[in-house]
Amino acid sequence: MHFRFSSFSDFMTMSGHGIYVWSAFFVVVASIAGLLIFSVAKRKKIKHDIREYYRRVELASQNGGDE
Repeated sequence: MHFRFSSFSDFMTMSGHGIYVWSAFFVVVASIAGLLIFSVAKRKKIKHDIREYYRRVELASQNGGDE
């Protein structure tokens, strides 16, 4: 296997383009992480709302549908 960079420092700076490469990399990683966190939180809220809805429906049916 042949590496293009002679050292880790060379790899990090990427011949002067490191700031652009690494900033783009971190923007993408942060975006994916944000989407993942948002999706998990949204799913949790939807599941909670569904449980709450069915709990209210069950209570209404137990009370004779007075609501």
